[in-house]
Amino acid sequence: KRRQFKDSWFEKYQYKIDEMTIDDMRDLVNIKCMRLLAECHDAFKDQFDKESRELNRPCQFIFNGDDIMIDEDGNFLLLELNRCPSISLIGHQSIKDMTKAMLKEMIDIVLEIRELKINGHVVDQDTTLSSQSKWLRCRLDYKLPIIDRVDGLINDLDALLK
Repeated sequence: KRRQFKDSWFEKYQYKIDEMTIDDMRDLVNIKCMRLLAECHDAFKDQFDKESRELNRPCQFIFNGDDIMIDEDGNFLLLELNRCPSISLIGHQSIKDMTKAMLKEMIDIVLEIRELKINGHVVDQDTTLSSQSKWLRCRLDYKLPIIDRVDGLINDLDALLK
């Protein structure tokens, strides 16, 4: 089945397709999913960030549920992006265990960020967090016009000086 997709689909692995491990494939699929989600978040950045900007919450985060499908040609398609996904402890035991671990880690991440900020550390999307293991970060490199970036930096500096 691997030849169903063009070699270019395999990106950095295209020269070692026959040697790919399941971890390599997981890495490649994660890269493609994160790229798709980053594009979505960039497209809707104004809506996602409105409350964060209005309430001056620079480390606010959003918990999304994303449903992505791969079609027969290897295209990644976003089916839906849920702002408030349903979390429940029903279903197969493996789903229950995964959900519990995910929620525990989410709370640990929030508390670690809080502790870092209380201790005067600057926290951004590149901050290393010891509590993060299952959660994947989606880079948010918004394509802002230069004037908006400069205004944002000035506002950040003003907030720090207050």
